Amino acid sequence: MVASVIIPIKNGGELFKRVVERVIGQEVDFPYELILVDSGSSDGTLEFAQSAAERESNVRLYQIQPEDFGHGKTRNYAASFAAGDFLVFLTQDALPYDETWLQKLIGAFKNDPEIGGVFGKHLPYDNALPVEKHTILNHFDKYIGNAWQKIKITDTEHFKLHTGWYIFFSNNNSAIRKSLFMELKFSEVEMSEDQNFAKEMLLKGYAKAYAHDAIVYHSHRYTLKEILKRFFDEYRSYNLLGVAKESTIFAMFKFYARQYVSSVKAIYEIEPSLIKKCYWVFYFIFYDAAKALGYYFGTNAKRFNFYNALSMQEENKRK
Repeated sequence: MVASVIIPIKNGGELFKRVVERVIGQEVDFPYELILVDSGSSDGTLEFAQSAAERESNVRLYQIQPEDFGHGKTRNYAASFAAGDFLVFLTQDALPYDETWLQKLIGAFKNDPEIGGVFGKHLPYDNALPVEKHTILNHFDKYIGNAWQKIKITDTEHFKLHTGWYIFFSNNNSAIRKSLFMELKFSEVEMSEDQNFAKEMLLKGYAKAYAHDAIVYHSHRYTLKEILKRFFDEYRSYNLLGVAKESTIFAMFKFYARQYVSSVKAIYEIEPSLIKKCYWVFYFIFYDAAKALGYYFGTNAKRFNFYNALSMQEENKRK
């Protein structure tokens, strides 16, 4: 078995069904399997997964209790059943662009033993907020044709200064050598288990690679409450990884200013309608403020006893 595609699932809805059918329909020249781990679905997701496992010989389904879910923990659990030489990680809302996605993602290893992990490109869905579309496209396009397509630590001082850039890795669309994964595994953290793994992988002397043609559709359209929780979870994880320091109120306002200026520039670049420009400029006053609050409380999570109340991950476990 060459590849094991792993997807944690819970109430994935119709999009999840499309993801499964797209994964099952991959055109590859090697054998692969699909491993699904459900953590308490109640919307028909579990039943669909069961039918897929009964219908397809290379699909397997496992179940855990909602309270046992963890981004790193659940993926480690799924990997313990995997037969593939490469572990491929998707999320239930990440839709492979076409039927060649898996071939291209695994092909990025190119028999290069230095490469321990590969991550692929994301494209935003049509319903993504305009600024989020702009952010996603800019983030991934900057990797094409430069040294970031394969990277390892050769300059420790540069790594210290640019840790965040080095360790970017996304389990929305990634693949890892199983032999390396079983040595390191994912940390059992609330979030950013993928980037923590990338950090440990690079520190061990391995390289990571970017597969710009192994594409998935993936984006979110968060409410103000959800984006606050998302940034709280994200920056709490960055703080634990040593990428983000504890912040001050002044730092929070600087963060907000940077976010909002960037949002306004993006809106004026990509939105042709003057009315919509005005609407989004007004909307992002509040949207970026929610991001800044999430950043502040996330980086200072250790100082607040109520931090679980702000966490999207904690809320999802209770659903």
